[in-house]
Amino acid sequence: MNKGYIYIWVDPAQGENILKIGKTGIKPKRKEEAHTPSGEPYIAYDSEVSDCDKAESLVHNRLRKYRHGKEKDMFKLSYDKAISEVKDVAENLEKIEYYKKALTLEPNNASFYNNLGCSYDKLGNHAEAIEVCKRAIQIDPDNAVFHNNLGCNYGKLRLYRKAIEAFKDSLRSDPSYIKSYFDLGFSYSQLGLYKEAIDAFKSALKIAPRTAQIHYNMAYAYSKLGLHRESIEALQNAIRINPDYATARYSLGVKYLSMGNKDGAIEQYSLMKKTDPIRAKKLLSMIEK
Repeated sequence: MNKGYIYIWVDPAQGENILKIGKTGIKPKRKEEAHTPSGEPYIAYDSEVSDCDKAESLVHNRLRKYRHGKEKDMFKLSYDKAISEVKDVAENLEKIEYYKKALTLEPNNASFYNNLGCSYDKLGNHAEAIEVCKRAIQIDPDNAVFHNNLGCNYGKLRLYRKAIEAFKDSLRSDPSYIKSYFDLGFSYSQLGLYKEAIDAFKSALKIAPRTAQIHYNMAYAYSKLGLHRESIEALQNAIRINPDYATARYSLGVKYLSMGNKDGAIEQYSLMKKTDPIRAKKLLSMIEK
């Protein structure tokens, strides 16, 4: 490991939100320390990391869609977004090192393994997260959260059948753990098993009936089965719970159009044009066709 720093470098001449994100082995001098003249490039932010090579690679990978120009370390994004990503990578890398050291002292601490897995997950290393989640489960097999975390990492690798088994194990440990019902339903939907998805969502709603996202996901499953009235009712329930749920309003508007209810679609457009003008405009273009 190469201990060092990840920094954000700003060159005003490059234009707004053009940032260089790089690494260095020595403490960078920030603008206020170096008294950089106005208009000159400067280091605006830095974060110390235990492995600057890995940290830089992770940050660059996260921000790849923002890459600007031919240089691999130049990006176009907001300063706040860049700082948030650098901070998150640095913090989780340090957490990984912390929990690895902690496990040398307490090798049978299931929570340490679970927390280690969470940090791997946040850094996108789902294969490693799966292995440490399994270790946590070996130590504490009845912990619903550990099984759920395992399932979520399987899902992020699109291993949905394995995810489903993990969520079922979670619910065997704790039948009231709503997150596993939600994640189970989502995994079934990803495999096209919509009837099973609906059953899982219904179980979740028995525990938390006023969760708009569950009604929305159930609406999608109903729609895929051609149960359009049930889909509309589920979307209406989601909106009743959360009137500002623009995604649900858009989906309801589209559903109304598909059912020949143009007035219903227009109503949804009118109700969402202030909260989500972009999606509202898209719905309006469909209405006007």
